[in-house]
Amino acid sequence: GFGGVAAARVGGLYSIVTFGRAATNMLSFKYTLVLYTQLITQLGPFITAFLSRAILHEPLPQFFVIALIASTFGAVLCVLGQSKWSASELTQSDVIGIGLSVLSIFFSSGMRIFMKASKSTMTEQELISWQYTNAVPLGVAAAMTMSPSAWSHVQALCWSDAFVLSAFVLIIGLFANFAQVTSVRHLGPSLASSLQPLRLVSAII
Repeated sequence: GFGGVAAARVGGLYSIVTFGRAATNMLSFKYTLVLYTQLITQLGPFITAFLSRAILHEPLPQFFVIALIASTFGAVLCVLGQSKWSASELTQSDVIGIGLSVLSIFFSSGMRIFMKASKSTMTEQELISWQYTNAVPLGVAAAMTMSPSAWSHVQALCWSDAFVLSAFVLIIGLFANFAQVTSVRHLGPSLASSLQPLRLVSAII
């Protein structure tokens, strides 16, 4: 469910934040290279930690800054090592994309703050229910921006491929969101966000 009346205000704000995060993240890839967005994303744990300390008065974990600097430095080396950095030139479109990536980071940090702050007001299931209210408008927006070639790939899917894709979106996505909310509420936004650079490692594996 969506919770009671008291949870509606928190859930509504959380829904707006999640929509902003998804929209800015999706649009950033249309304006700039994945290289730039991945580099900017590494600022996320720092921003989350500082916002969590300012809003939730959550103390920073021990050796937090040192660990984040080391992990972020390693992530940057991984990205640069697989790219042609010298051949990349910053354009006006890249500036827009980078700006959207930075805005997406603040939205993402706000999501984690809401996950922790709403612990006494909403359950994990209720919070995820509010997050999934964005699925329909985001799906419509994504469909409207798809190129004809992308539509041809979708139409060429057989029933088994469509089943696997649907299961991935509904089941794995739901489990991932539930695990994220639970981890943030138990570990705190700062410590949970410090694990973010591991996403690059998992993507490589």
